[in-house]
Amino acid sequence: MSKHRVTVDTGGTFSDFVFFDEDTGEITITKVPSTPKEPFQAVLNGVKELIDQGVSAGDISFFCHGTTVGTNALLEEKGAKTGLLVTQGFRGIYEVMEQTRGYGPATYDLFFEKPRLLAPPYLTEEIPERVDFRGNVLKPIDVEALKRALLKVDKRIGNTITQRLQQLMQNLRTGSSENYTLALPTAEGLEFVKVNHILYCEASSNHTEIVMEDNKKYGVSRTLEEYEDMLAGQNFFRIHHSYLINLNGIKKYLRGDGCVLMNNDKSLDVSKQKIESFLSRMGTSKL
Repeated sequence: MSKHRVTVDTGGTFSDFVFFDEDTGEITITKVPSTPKEPFQAVLNGVKELIDQGVSAGDISFFCHGTTVGTNALLEEKGAKTGLLVTQGFRGIYEVMEQTRGYGPATYDLFFEKPRLLAPPYLTEEIPERVDFRGNVLKPIDVEALKRALLKVDKRIGNTITQRLQQLMQNLRTGSSENYTLALPTAEGLEFVKVNHILYCEASSNHTEIVMEDNKKYGVSRTLEEYEDMLAGQNFFRIHHSYLINLNGIKKYLRGDGCVLMNNDKSLDVSKQKIESFLSRMGTSKL
């Protein structure tokens, strides 16, 4: 039996098939009703018509599937009510929709109307986070801010995703910064380090020294305040105006000296204004 190529386009009403006989070059087409609740069933029904002609499944050398279902949902606006979470500071890009207007004469079309937003402004929230074009984390996501944003959107939608949201919240609670990578702008260029490998950050004028758990140090052209903001929610704590430490990197708290001993045996002062909140954050695990 000759080999056949099969292509199918699944639409909202019908699914269209094209069968190509590789030996003879013959092309045949067929159309079957779509099955919206079980889209795969229409695909099977169409392929069955080819098999009923004596072609076995093993003789199908190529299969290609496309669908307009997603496109139709967008055009007809029949999809689920949708919220949008965007990087902090970039909320307006989606609403401006610069790319929706054509160039040339279309630029001066006084009657141009932008399409309606798929996610309305009242269901849009900004999240503190940032990644670069390589996917490396420049600023780790603020998990607590993400949780608050999700709850806001869910409440405005009408608490219709409560169960799924609870599962997502659980996943966020059990997540970690183990795989987060931070980009450090050094004099030699960008250095990418694992967040959980940072031991502490020390202020140096308008610069910051990043000390790693292996004692490697990076001088970066950003303030300690910026790194405090970037590492919010990543188990880092500002113990002093000069120090931001990884709480997982503490070896011991020396109560009498008012300082912490880090895993590299470096002692760092805890300011009097920070002691109470520091002890509350640490509990009694390393006191």
